[in-house]
Amino acid sequence: MSQERLFEQLIHELQVLIAVPSERNLISSSRILRQLLVDGGALLHLVNRKVRASLIFRVRKFSESSPLSEWMNPELFCDDNEAPHVDLDLQQFLAHRVGMVNGKEITIRQVIKYAAIILGGVHFKVDSGSEYEAVAHFHANRDKIGLSPVLVALRQIGAITRDVLIPVRDLLINRKKFESGKGWTALFCLDILPGALDEDNYIFDLGVNENTNRFSVYVDVRGELTFRIIDRNGARRYLRVSGVGYAVPAKESIIVTCVCSTVGDETLLSLRVGGWDHTEIVESFVYQEVGNPLHFVMGSDCLGKKHTHMFWYGDFFIAKPLAELELAQVTQWLESKTGESAVGLHYQGNQFMHSAGHPNFLDRINQSENPIA
Repeated sequence: MSQERLFEQLIHELQVLIAVPSERNLISSSRILRQLLVDGGALLHLVNRKVRASLIFRVRKFSESSPLSEWMNPELFCDDNEAPHVDLDLQQFLAHRVGMVNGKEITIRQVIKYAAIILGGVHFKVDSGSEYEAVAHFHANRDKIGLSPVLVALRQIGAITRDVLIPVRDLLINRKKFESGKGWTALFCLDILPGALDEDNYIFDLGVNENTNRFSVYVDVRGELTFRIIDRNGARRYLRVSGVGYAVPAKESIIVTCVCSTVGDETLLSLRVGGWDHTEIVESFVYQEVGNPLHFVMGSDCLGKKHTHMFWYGDFFIAKPLAELELAQVTQWLESKTGESAVGLHYQGNQFMHSAGHPNFLDRINQSENPIA
C-alpha cells in the first residue's frame, strides 16, 4: 500500500473512532495519531513532501489563573475562530503543554504515546520517573463515571488533527480537478428524529432501480447514519458515520453534503456531515451512471416504500459538481433556512417528496401529490 493510500485510510479510521467517544475507540485512535504524527518521520510529513501544505494546528488558548502544582486542561479543540487560540506547527503542537503534576509537564505527545503504549497494552506498567508518570496520574485518578481527562484530551487532539489532515488529503488526491467533472451535488439541512427501530429510515435516495446505479442516505437499524452507493453491476459500498446522537446529533440541525464527480476513469465521492468528511477516488467507470438522470426521493426510498421521521429545512440538488467556494455559499444559505423556519417540513410515516418526472411515481405525479418541480 502506498503512503498516500495509507494516509487516506487512517484519516477515515480516525474520524470513525473519535465520532463515538468510547474508551476503546479513543485508545484505538491513539495508535493512528502516533502513526500519523509521532513515529519515525511521521506519515503526515512524508506525504506532505508532495503537496507542501501549510500545517497549522489550532489549539484553544486558556489562562492559568494560579500556579497550581497539579492541573490538566483537556479542552483543546477550538470550534470557534473568535475564541482565544494559538496556531502551532507539528512539533510545537506535540510539545504543547496540557497539564502539570509536581513540576512535571504533560504534553500532547505524552498523551498520545501513553494511550498508545500503556493503555493500548504494549506495556502495562508505568515505572516511577517514567515520562508517562504525570499523565498516568490523571488517568488513574479519574471519576468513576465518564471519560478520564486524558481520554477527553485525546479525542480533542484527534479532532484538531482531523482538521489539519483533510486539506492535505484533498491536495493529494487533486480534488480540484474534479470540480470540472461530470456528476452531481446534493446538500440538505435536516433534524434526524427517532424512527422505527426495526427498519432503515430513509432520508434521501437517488436513482430509480433498487439494485443498480443508486445512491442512498439513511439511518440504519443500528441507528447509524449510512451512505450507500450501488454501481451499475449491483456492487455495494457502505460508509457509516456513527450512531445518531454522537457525531450526528439527534434533534439538532445538520447539513449533509454529497458530491459525485467523474473525470476520465476516476470518480470522486465526497460525503460530509458535521465534522465528518470522507473523500475517496474510485478508479473505474462503475459510478458514472449514478445520478444520470437526476431522479431522487426525499423522505423515503426510490420505490416510496420506506418510512422516515425528520424535520427538513432546505435542500439543493444540481447535475454538476460544485467547487469549494460554491459549496460554502450553499452551506451558508442552508444554515439561514433553519433560522427562517423554526420547524421546517415534518416528514413521518410514508410522507415523502420526489423529483418531477420520477418514473417510479407516474401515477402519483398525475394526481399532483408532492412532486418537486
